Amino acid sequence: MINTIRVVYKLISFLILFVLIGTFLIYIEDITLNQHSYIDESGIEQLGYTKKSNIPIIISLIISYILAYQIPWFNSNKD
Repeated sequence: MINTIRVVYKLISFLILFVLIGTFLIYIEDITLNQHSYIDESGIEQLGYTKKSNIPIIISLIISYILAYQIPWFNSNKD
């Protein structure tokens, strides 16, 4: 039972970390790549559109995996 709770906890923490870190990294990428573009009154982006990359998503996967599965959050107390 306790092992099931640990697996569910790690899975949920991985998903939450992935979404939060990924959102932050994509936001940073958007700011750094689109410094000279603007949105006019019609909502159409002017001065070019930069292509998005998958690098922030891959970095987010790696960081989330390390935080959720490689760092021992639960210490098993064996007597």
